[in-house]
Amino acid sequence: MKLNIIQKEEIFKKYIEVLLQIVTIWIGYPERERFFMKKTLITTLILFAWTMFSPAFSAVEMDYQDTITTITSLGVERKLIINSNDDSRYRIEVRSLANTVSNSSGTVEIPLANFVINNNTQDIDFIDSEFSTLYSNVTFNGVPQIVTAKIKDYGMVPMGTYNIGLQMQATNLDTSEITSTMFNLRLVVEKTQNIAITGSGSQFNMSASNALTKNARITNESNLPITVNSNCNWVLVLKTDAEFGTTPGNYYVRTIGGSSNVTQRLQENVLLEESKEIILAKGNAFSSNEEVDVQFTLESRDGEFIPAGNYNNRVKYLIREDS
Repeated sequence: MKLNIIQKEEIFKKYIEVLLQIVTIWIGYPERERFFMKKTLITTLILFAWTMFSPAFSAVEMDYQDTITTITSLGVERKLIINSNDDSRYRIEVRSLANTVSNSSGTVEIPLANFVINNNTQDIDFIDSEFSTLYSNVTFNGVPQIVTAKIKDYGMVPMGTYNIGLQMQATNLDTSEITSTMFNLRLVVEKTQNIAITGSGSQFNMSASNALTKNARITNESNLPITVNSNCNWVLVLKTDAEFGTTPGNYYVRTIGGSSNVTQRLQENVLLEESKEIILAKGNAFSSNEEVDVQFTLESRDGEFIPAGNYNNRVKYLIREDS
């Protein structure tokens, strides 16, 4: 096995230590034992010379470009570098050492079909334990190739740390020498949550019959869909502050629908008041484009008419991790 310069320096230090120990012991031994010590010393010197004067080996290595794992709505990505310090031509192949990309607790296993490495030209798929070719003919000269490991077309990846073992095989096309290295790909998926509101808000338009009716009760013109994306268990909250403002009557809120990962939602009308938080819905990870339909109702106060006028009463929607 050929060694690089750093390895040779370390071996040189170790050999010097061994030689000093042998010489020290040799001085205190009788003549017959010295003969065997001499053979050991000669063998050590030959091995040392072979190691130090053999050509340095220029390995092809894989490493991380940085510490960033990018989270998208369809998966996660992390930049890797592949590099060598020589000017040889290489064929670079990689294979996975597992059939899934798994989180540390083993509760989430992402199929290998959703894992690829992009070589800046195309996504390279992995099939079982077979080698896949990243580059058929590439020269480095100390300039790394940047590739992207991806979990794609999976949806929102749950929060956690994921690992998959990789084996990279580099074939030197000039010498036919083949080297192999192992690499543990680690993807740290942080918590990510966001919500989106479709439409401009909730509007109430008073008809003539409602305007002239005591104890009137009207609902907003159209329901308010709120879209939730979260890679951890979540809570959707409606919040009012101290500046909720003057209202024409009593506002009530509830939800009237939710998609598959919505596990709990507010189905009874709850009165909106200043400085109040109301839990609208809860859901499980992972949630990708889950929808919660919110409905508002306005009722006249104390059996009176709903007064005419334009009223703007603002609320906030928050998403939090459900502990």
